Amino acid sequence: MGKLEERAMVVILSTSSWGSNKSDRDATATVERTFNTKGDVGKFTKKLMPHHASKIQTIMSRLKKYHYDNTVPWGRGRDLLMNTKYFDYTKEISKFKGELERAVQAFKNDFTEEIEREKNRLEGLFKLDDYPNSDELTERYKIKMDIEPVPLKNDLRVQLHDSELEALRETLQKETEAKLFEGMKDVWKRLYDVVNHMQEILEKSDAKGIKDAMIENVIKMCDLVPDLNMTDDPNLEAMRREIESKLTKRTAYDLKYDDNARNQTAKEAENILKAIGTYV
Repeated sequence: MGKLEERAMVVILSTSSWGSNKSDRDATATVERTFNTKGDVGKFTKKLMPHHASKIQTIMSRLKKYHYDNTVPWGRGRDLLMNTKYFDYTKEISKFKGELERAVQAFKNDFTEEIEREKNRLEGLFKLDDYPNSDELTERYKIKMDIEPVPLKNDLRVQLHDSELEALRETLQKETEAKLFEGMKDVWKRLYDVVNHMQEILEKSDAKGIKDAMIENVIKMCDLVPDLNMTDDPNLEAMRREIESKLTKRTAYDLKYDDNARNQTAKEAENILKAIGTYV
């Protein structure tokens, strides 16, 4: 196994959005008076410009899922990305940025008309101060990606006595190992979750939930594991291969209509879950 700093990099993905869900104190007060409530019973929240805002939110959700699927948690908003995935990853992030820019531009182009539609839709709840102006939208919606090297314990440029410097290196090494342990534990948990979901569906008597997507999700997770295996763990790779061979070879049709195939696969999934349980 190569050193972590030779196999991976740290990626920092951050996003910002306009908060299109807006609390309305006046509306909340009206509800409280109408129903004669006592104490804090909640608040009234308006969904502003849902047509464009929801489209952009969908882009952001897909972006975050892509990032999560292809990285390993490293802590404090930082995640590990395998070096071999760098070009594919940055290419996809660029696509998301382009998609966001086009959606925001469409939002800006439609902004004046959208304000008029909001007046008609919200009536007495409409407040112009709830909205940014169209020029602000570009700054409100952002995707930012930064890449950093994995910190090296020997790359410490501080003036300390040798004993203090060595203690600092040991601390950094322990922190790195602890973060990597938790990150790989997360990868095992992802495997567990996708197998557990499959097993729960297979055990239901009606078999209605057995669909191609169930198997496709398992295949997708197995395909992702090699690029998430930051420690080159042979146990993780062996488990990936076992899941692939035992849970993805039968079709959804076979599992749905062949009781023996379904029961056997459910039992194999149960055994795999027990094995994964020692790692999560």
